[in-house]
Amino acid sequence: MSTPARRRLMLLFRLQDDPPSGVSGAPTEDNILIWQAIIFGPQDSPFEDGTFKVILQFTEEYPNKPPNVKFLSKMFHPNGAFLMTIVYNDGSICLDILQNRWSPTYDVAAILTSLQSLLDEPNPNSPANSVAAQLYQENRKEYNKRVQQVVELSWMNFPDDEVAENSETPRGSGGHRSSTRDASSSQSTGINKTNLRDGLNFQLIFIQLIISQLVEIEMLIFVFSIKMPAKVILILSGKGGVGKTTFACQLAMLISEQYKVGLLDLDLCGPSVPTVLGLKDHLVHESPLGWTPVYADKEEKLAVMSVGFLLNNQDSAIIWRGPKKEAMVEQFVKKVNWGGVDFLIVDTPPGTSDEHISVIKHLENVHLAGAVIVTTPQEVSLIDAAREISFCKVTGINILGVVENMSGYLCPHCDHVTNVFSSHTGVQFCQQHQVDFLGQLPIEIRLSQCMEDGKNFCKLNPDNNASSVFKDIWDKISKKINC
Repeated sequence: MSTPARRRLMLLFRLQDDPPSGVSGAPTEDNILIWQAIIFGPQDSPFEDGTFKVILQFTEEYPNKPPNVKFLSKMFHPNGAFLMTIVYNDGSICLDILQNRWSPTYDVAAILTSLQSLLDEPNPNSPANSVAAQLYQENRKEYNKRVQQVVELSWMNFPDDEVAENSETPRGSGGHRSSTRDASSSQSTGINKTNLRDGLNFQLIFIQLIISQLVEIEMLIFVFSIKMPAKVILILSGKGGVGKTTFACQLAMLISEQYKVGLLDLDLCGPSVPTVLGLKDHLVHESPLGWTPVYADKEEKLAVMSVGFLLNNQDSAIIWRGPKKEAMVEQFVKKVNWGGVDFLIVDTPPGTSDEHISVIKHLENVHLAGAVIVTTPQEVSLIDAAREISFCKVTGINILGVVENMSGYLCPHCDHVTNVFSSHTGVQFCQQHQVDFLGQLPIEIRLSQCMEDGKNFCKLNPDNNASSVFKDIWDKISKKINC
């Protein structure tokens, strides 16, 4: 049904095509009265580099009455409260044009640009968050520190169903969550609205909710320590396309037959582990105990974390600068509830980039067992592998050895290996650089099929030539790290 309010909002839909600088917004697919928007933190302000989600709920009385505007992203600001809390705060915003100074001439662009200006120029005399207002007036350094925390949190992608949970219009689920653990709580009403899914222990979620509420009302300063992995193994490669991720995933699955293993996909701009393991439709969720990883098996012996689980659209490009990568790596290393895994396999991006430097920095108090370098027999790949060796030596990382991948083609009929590239170059390379050679993995059709299906190749093909090589490589690594 067409009404004046709906017609006016349809006209405003041009904002999506030509938004003002620093803001963007559009109505939801099924309701023109509900708009989702993004506000970028103003430059040269504590909120710079932040990406904040906002929801605008209009009524049929618009434009005579203002919309209800709330932050979906966490916010620490004198005039803006958290939405992502359990008690007291509801995300409401103290903005004069949404109250006593509202005018029917204000459109979505005016509202969003006013909100952006409010981030840089708060009004502490009319606070929605008294703690933020007090810090802004009395301790600007601590205020800026708290703001930086919400800026880093804003880089996370929240699932689509948050908008549905906070609007009056029902929508379908925003996607699957971790297949083995999940709990959702009402964003505003507390314990009585908690939904338990997939058999999550009631006592655990009850404790989490109590802790969350006490933290939010500042009756408790909650400091928790997540048990870090016992031993960390980095998987490195000088070039892309050498099979590093395939090796990392199969190694993690092989080790998980005996131990509890975590697999961290540190390729932030090209996360492929979820696809390789058949987990790309899964999502993680955040709790007071940290990020809960996705489990690749029913026994929960292989926990997986990837930025791919945080994307609403798997085809979305991830374009991040150094600070965002640094913050995400820290989140993955320090704030993921790995559940006390025995090993953490870290699949790094090719080369030596921000991610490598960050992960080394944040693993300084963890047992970094060493690095495995994956290469192929071609000279162009070996040259870059040499740079990885240099990187490890400069940063003090123990080199566990080199794996030569795609070392010949394994015939599926007779198991004969035919050299496609130069033979024995990996062995000679390791002798030249005085590092250990761990083994040669051939091109194996059945391995490729297992990767496409997210299956454990060694478990399904125990007598295969490539399986024997994988097991021999792990045997050499395990002896080096004393397990």
